[in-house]
Amino acid sequence: MKKNEIDWYRQKINKIDEKIVKLLNQRLHLAKAIGNIKHNLGLPVFDPVRENEVYKKINSLNSIFPQELLDEVYSNIMAAARAIERKLKIIYLGPAGSFTHIAAKKKFKDAELLEANSIVTVFTEVEKNIGDYGIVPIENSNNGVVTNTLDKLLTTSLNIVGEILSKVSHNLISKEKKIENVRIIYSHPQVFGQCENWISANFKNNIQLVPVESTALAAELAAKNKNVAAIASELAAEIYKLNTLAKNIEDYKNNTTRFLIIGKQQNKPTGNDKTSIAFAAKDKVGILYKCLEPFAQNKINLTKIESRPAKNVAWNYVFFVDFIGHISDLKVKKTLEKLDNYCSFIKILGSYPVKQ
Repeated sequence: MKKNEIDWYRQKINKIDEKIVKLLNQRLHLAKAIGNIKHNLGLPVFDPVRENEVYKKINSLNSIFPQELLDEVYSNIMAAARAIERKLKIIYLGPAGSFTHIAAKKKFKDAELLEANSIVTVFTEVEKNIGDYGIVPIENSNNGVVTNTLDKLLTTSLNIVGEILSKVSHNLISKEKKIENVRIIYSHPQVFGQCENWISANFKNNIQLVPVESTALAAELAAKNKNVAAIASELAAEIYKLNTLAKNIEDYKNNTTRFLIIGKQQNKPTGNDKTSIAFAAKDKVGILYKCLEPFAQNKINLTKIESRPAKNVAWNYVFFVDFIGHISDLKVKKTLEKLDNYCSFIKILGSYPVKQ
């Protein structure tokens, strides 16, 4: 009886699977029709506002399916929908195997991924239409901001159109098969900071730490030399055919990096948006207080504030601010109008859906 019961349930599942596949094909036919209309109107293939609506809707309908897995299912569905419209070209900070590469693969499964050798190059190639969008790191939860990205945001004509939050896990990888044989470790300077306690506990003072531009470059160097290891991703170990000597060696397990998606489009509001701006305050006593006061008066939640030295005037600073709201919101407009009274310049970097 139990065996017959299992067969009965499996037959039910088979029928549901048939319906799911038929509906997915119907969905793609509709996506293709939308793609044709977008092409005629000159609209972008990637629409983060629409994708945010889809995720919000499916999660409101869900009852027992694990949300993270449901999001992954729909990430693949929307990747297929984008691909049937047009294969996107995404420029990411390389080399292959970098954490930016992993973030790009996670978000744009359907796309052609093209590596760039610097953050500046990512911006330049999108500006020149070599790629549709770029992916660059902006900050890490443990080690702070990526200053090169902040500096480039000041001069680019591109907008922030979205963000990707990616958990970062570091691994010690090498041609060597034993950790005792490692004499030199290559990695990005921030990564050494994120794994400081582990390195100290496992190597004491008999190790040379060599900072390089990226974890992927570190893996490439480790693949070419004896007694050398890299701290990098699992993907880097796979690409460069290296042994994993230790896994998850980061000191804090909530280690997350935020990446920006940059492009030429401007997003419509979703009702749950974030805006990034940069401004330089006038040289007056108490001016920073004056600059931030309009946000409090209009009850706008600041989620981040960061300062960088201005390049043109010594000891002057540019402030980068993220806040909840869209540039088209009335209270945001009022806030920025008042802020303008206290600034030598303000630049809108982009409004984009809040990443849940």
